[in-house]
Amino acid sequence: MENSSCESITDQVDLDALAQRIAACEASRLPFYQNSYSMDAVQYEISVLYREKPLHFVLGEESFVYESGPWCHRLLDAQPLIDALDRASAANGTQA
Repeated sequence: MENSSCESITDQVDLDALAQRIAACEASRLPFYQNSYSMDAVQYEISVLYREKPLHFVLGEESFVYESGPWCHRLLDAQPLIDALDRASAANGTQA
């Protein structure tokens, strides 16, 4: 999978539905150390404010969430979220 460019699909996604799917995601309790990651392995990045702090979701070959690096938590069930974003971008003619 090659992601040679990034584009925002924020205006093409139902943000309320996305928020519900994000809230339904489960993450590992124990963090792991990740200094960097390859953008070629990333399908989606989502940044949100949670308790007035930025929270970042990285979805792809390895899906995880982090507040501030390098400590991350693996997302245990990210595939439904990825599938929903794939459907939303396909419905709007956007290649994710």
